[in-house]
Amino acid sequence: MNNLCWDIFKKTGSIEAFLYLNDFKNINEENNQSREIDSNYDNLEHPRDSS
Repeated sequence: MNNLCWDIFKKTGSIEAFLYLNDFKNINEENNQSREIDSNYDNLEHPRDSS
């Protein structure tokens, strides 16, 4: 993705486009790394507490 951002910057000369795509890449990576909690998991000792 970084190469794509750099190629767009070289072709357009627009630093705003480069920064926009770079920020989009960073946000997308953060969302992919977030932890998903299984909604079917129930703690038998404390019902409805998944921690």
